[in-house]
Amino acid sequence: MRILKFCFVFFCSIFVLFSFKQPKNPVTDLKTLKKMMKDGYSFIPGGTTVIDGQTVACQSFFMRKTEVSNFDYKEYLSWLKNNNQLDAYNVAFPDTTKWTELDKDLLPLSNVYSYHSAYRDFPVVNITREQAEKYCDWLSMVWQKNTGNKNIHFRLPLRAEFLLATANSEYHPYAWTGPYLNNAKGDYLCNFLQLNQALVTRNTETGELEILKSVLKPSVQNMMASVKSYYPNVYGLYNLNGNVSEMVQEQDMVVGGDWFSGGHDVRNESYKYVNGASPLVGFRPVMTYTEDSYRK
Repeated sequence: MRILKFCFVFFCSIFVLFSFKQPKNPVTDLKTLKKMMKDGYSFIPGGTTVIDGQTVACQSFFMRKTEVSNFDYKEYLSWLKNNNQLDAYNVAFPDTTKWTELDKDLLPLSNVYSYHSAYRDFPVVNITREQAEKYCDWLSMVWQKNTGNKNIHFRLPLRAEFLLATANSEYHPYAWTGPYLNNAKGDYLCNFLQLNQALVTRNTETGELEILKSVLKPSVQNMMASVKSYYPNVYGLYNLNGNVSEMVQEQDMVVGGDWFSGGHDVRNESYKYVNGASPLVGFRPVMTYTEDSYRK
């Protein structure tokens, strides 16, 4: 495992996260910031959303278009190592033992998922909330340095911000503003646990519909997809529903459902509580800023 860690850090160390040079003057206008972030982040206008019947207001923010990928996270690990932050580096690695805690048959993924090039564009998983927050702190430091603007901050989104980014869940259950999990051609619109109707049975004693337990077992063939799978929503955001559940600021809460969730559990408003790292959970940062610092 140490050899694998060394190899991926060595190869990803040749990449630089941001190619632009230190600006002569700090970035102080919102138009320039939007242009700089347009490839990786979407601007979400301020507005209101509804949580448990309560209207919640959010200021505008930027949200990452995709979940953070294994490659994105490797860039972070590489920076820590190359800048001699070895204590932070040693505690930042994904906990690969979580695969077999979910199911022992997922052992093959323990040795390859976080490190193999085949999974570079898949979401990083098996990291804790604290590790995700440290990644966001690192992004804040890098962007503040490269823009000269100390008012830029990256963090995990609030649940209200996640819902606002789905283009308002109070009017539709999914981020593609439709009520169905597939389009008119029958193609699925997100990554979730797809059940064959032939595996649904009715219990003759209770009269209730039941699913054969064998299909509820996680497998390598039925897991997450790359971070740019399926179609983006109106804001250009991918996989808000399904793929991996995403951390929000609310303690231990993850939202949007994952690859092992049924269709009802990948709605915009879906949430559950997960304590610690999990193969089902990833994250995407948001960026907020002090609006007074920008010239309109």
